[in-house]
Amino acid sequence: MGTLNERQCQVLEAVVKHYTKTGEPLSSNRLVTAYGLGVSSATVRTCMADLERAGYLDQPHTSAGRIPTERAYRHYVNRLLHTDRFVTPIDGDDTAVSRLNDRMLCAFSEISASDHDALFNATCQLLAQLSSYIGVVISSAMEECRLRRLALVTIGTSRILAVLIMDTGAVRQRQLTRPAHSSAADLRAIARLLNDRLAGKTLREIQEFAKEAGKLAELLAGSHRVSAMDIARDAFAGEYGAEIYWDGIRNLPRQSDFTDVPRTTAFLRTLESREELAAIIDDGAVAAARQGRVRVRIGSEIRANGLDEFSLVTAGYALSTNVFGVLGVIGPMRMRYPQVIPLVELTARLMARQHERLGA
Repeated sequence: MGTLNERQCQVLEAVVKHYTKTGEPLSSNRLVTAYGLGVSSATVRTCMADLERAGYLDQPHTSAGRIPTERAYRHYVNRLLHTDRFVTPIDGDDTAVSRLNDRMLCAFSEISASDHDALFNATCQLLAQLSSYIGVVISSAMEECRLRRLALVTIGTSRILAVLIMDTGAVRQRQLTRPAHSSAADLRAIARLLNDRLAGKTLREIQEFAKEAGKLAELLAGSHRVSAMDIARDAFAGEYGAEIYWDGIRNLPRQSDFTDVPRTTAFLRTLESREELAAIIDDGAVAAARQGRVRVRIGSEIRANGLDEFSLVTAGYALSTNVFGVLGVIGPMRMRYPQVIPLVELTARLMARQHERLGA
């Protein structure tokens, strides 16, 4: 089957909407009664059979109605993204914009503009509350962020914790080997030296210094230089990649799609692996976000273990030239796309607007 005709599109849309709402197969008789297509049940039955042969519909049981396949959801979402038949344009829905803007004002009322961790967590919570699925935010990698302050915290006789506080409000920690025979006063002196020489530089600049012993030795000249060099190399070596935030696990019991224990377990394992989840969400999403597009990945398109029965709706945000990323919603394949797609798009836009307000 090539391009679907209008009747086939109507039948497919009805099956998707019904299954999204009820989780139950839809029969031809029920479709005619409930959706009033103006044709006989025999005509609809033939149309549904054609759609099943083409891979758009599935029949769980011989006597049951049909349910949509991944291909059906893709067709349905493409229609949502490329026409305004099913989704009211956000810019034209002043009530929806105002309502969400008020929710964001309330959620961000106690947050500083520089506290991006709190901002991202609040946004995740808001997405989870409004979608009833799982809200996610991924931040940009930190290479262009500037170091505000470095703290060294003793966590044992042989270990210390390097705490990096960036100009964006992001905080990152890394355990290091404590310099031999160093006292608490020595560690305070080393932290002062590092902050005096490194604060205000971008993480990328500091990492370049850390790679070259000569430049690092020159930069950290003075007492405690050797220990300061060791700590700088260990604290700033390697990548400080994108950070992932999510909220909404409490929504899982509400979804009948999460009753499959093995599948739900695999999904939860993916959520627990923040690096894996960040890679999944960032897979082409930043490029799409920079073009201002909402991206919807369905089932196998996500290419991740445990997410083959889920969908991911994402949009990009930009808080500054060096703070950008992707936010979105993860939910079952039969998610409410007409509501979730504009919610994600609008949240990305309003988060940047609220960030500007907080910094004003």
